Amino acid sequence: MSPAALLSAPPSVLRYEHAIIGDQPCNGEIVGIFTAEGRLVREYFGSSYVVLPESERDLIEGSILTHRHCSGYPFSDHDILEASRFRLLQMRVVTRHARYALRAPAGVWQDPVVTGVILRHLHTGTGSLRGNGESRLPGPETLPEEERIRIREAFLRRAADRLGLVFEKASWAEPGE
Repeated sequence: MSPAALLSAPPSVLRYEHAIIGDQPCNGEIVGIFTAEGRLVREYFGSSYVVLPESERDLIEGSILTHRHCSGYPFSDHDILEASRFRLLQMRVVTRHARYALRAPAGVWQDPVVTGVILRHLHTGTGSLRGNGESRLPGPETLPEEERIRIREAFLRRAADRLGLVFEKASWAEPGE
């Protein structure tokens, strides 16, 4: 199966992703919450990240959440914890170079506390990442952006495996979307 097929989503989600990544300059996070059928039900905006409001749990739970990362970085630990907390159908990230999707087969996410423990364990067990709950590389300014992203993607693949999730990536250049 091609990466584009793996990263499939309703056409309205894909159009939204194209629009939010095309908004230049990229000066903040934009989050779109979609129903499984692809109806946009809410947008959130943040300067560097968005915390989903617990008061809107009924609206967010089981949805498709897509958002842009101006940094070019794939999922943050915060993203994974929010996906777990709200039991999302799918969490998506778009950057200027790639699209990412994270989902739980049959919608069964680990408990957010368990998710946090597993992420911390993976951080402290890798040796190249600090165990502070977020993936920060020692001396990131010394590594090229592509290398930092490659290391983070490798971490996300390990995290997805340990959490029973599916992690997917495709470039914008790949056909199908």
